[in-house]
Amino acid sequence: ISAIRTAENDRIMVAAFHDNSSQGFMDVFKLKLNGTFDSTFAQSAIIFQRPFLQSHFFEHLKMDMDTAMNPTILGYSTFSVQLTGHMILRLTKNGQVVTEFNGNGIETYTNSQGNQNLADYSYGSSDKLVGVAQISNGKILIAGNIFQDPNDSRKRIGLVRLTADGKIDSSFGTTGRKAIIPDNNPSIMKAFVKLDDEKILFNRNENT
Repeated sequence: ISAIRTAENDRIMVAAFHDNSSQGFMDVFKLKLNGTFDSTFAQSAIIFQRPFLQSHFFEHLKMDMDTAMNPTILGYSTFSVQLTGHMILRLTKNGQVVTEFNGNGIETYTNSQGNQNLADYSYGSSDKLVGVAQISNGKILIAGNIFQDPNDSRKRIGLVRLTADGKIDSSFGTTGRKAIIPDNNPSIMKAFVKLDDEKILFNRNENT
C-alpha cells in the first residue's frame, strides 16, 4: 500500500501495487471505517486492478483526489534503466475508469515517449515521477526529477501539466513543462504536497 486518503461517507481510499513474475499491477479499493472492503466499489469487484507494461514492475504509487473524491494514481517503475516507465490512472470515486482521460482512463509510457508519441512527461530513461495533483478544471500536475536531458546535464525538478483529457497543457511553463533549478544547484525532489488552495509545497533536495 502506497497511498491512503479519507473519502466521503466515512470511507478510506487506498492505492496499492503488486508484482508477479512478468509485470506490475495497480490495485485501488475502498475500506469502511471498520476495516472491511466497500463491496460496491469497482462494480462490486471490490478491488480495481490494472496491469502495467510487460516486464515492468512498480516501485511506488502516488495518489491525489479532487474535490469530488475522484482519485488519480501515478505509478512508476525503475526496475532497470531499460524498463523505466510510468502509468497514470484516473477513476471515479466509485471505481469506474474516467474514459475522457486519454480515451481509456490510463496513460502508460516508457523512457521519454508516451502512447501519444509526445516527448512529454519525462526527459530520459532514468527520470522518475514522484508527485501528482489534481487541480481546477480537471487538470493534472505531475512532478518528477530530471536526470537526463540532452541539453542540460544538471539534475532538476520537472513539472508538467496535463489537461483533463490527458494532453499536454501548452499554457503551462514552456510548452507545458517547467524545469526548476533552485539557486542554480542540482536538485532532487522527494516531497510533493498539494495544499487546500491548490498551491504546491515541495522540497528542493533529497536530503533536506
